[in-house]
Amino acid sequence: MSTDCAFLAVDMDAVHPTAVDTAYYTRWGMEHLLGDATPRHLELLRRSAESLSELYETLELPPAKNPFDFAEFALCVEGNPALRSPVIYSMAYWQPSWRVLSRRFCDFLEEESPVAHALWQKLLGGIGDSEWVPFVVGGTEYRLGHGGFLQGDELSEMSGALEPVLPKLPTFYETLDKREQGRNAVVGHAVETIYNLCRQLAGPGAGSPILLYYTY
Repeated sequence: MSTDCAFLAVDMDAVHPTAVDTAYYTRWGMEHLLGDATPRHLELLRRSAESLSELYETLELPPAKNPFDFAEFALCVEGNPALRSPVIYSMAYWQPSWRVLSRRFCDFLEEESPVAHALWQKLLGGIGDSEWVPFVVGGTEYRLGHGGFLQGDELSEMSGALEPVLPKLPTFYETLDKREQGRNAVVGHAVETIYNLCRQLAGPGAGSPILLYYTY
């Protein structure tokens, strides 16, 4: 069984091609000093740096709208000890949890909070089959192939819109059948986690955060 969906909080200030150079120079320097005694983990560092390079090479300068696989990027960076990871927080859920988050909870929000409902749909990419909303970093537009995002003022808007809904979540969970109540998104309190993430990411000193949702 594979993971179907995930949430990823990223500090966009830490997403830059120069991080790749750090990995290469570290690998080269250690090989120069240690030769055959170079630790094996540095080979993995080199591979992840190559994967990052391949991702960066696909990016075009503004005003091009660049597809970027942030799921692959996150895996490369998290496995690369030489890079300052831009990943602030990540969590993944199996396919049955996706149904709860995208259908049951979405329907619940539609009745409870129009603002939270609209933002939740945007986060999950529910903006139409032929439409997508780009996010901009350093003058370059990026898009997600499968998923959505919240950025800037949307993060504080989401936490503010979800806050009055939180006390009603236990009642909402009771409306789910037993199988749905056992989904890891419900047991792991995904909605409450999103609320806390948005509140923290919107706070001072958070850098340039973006909350991404993507599917595999």
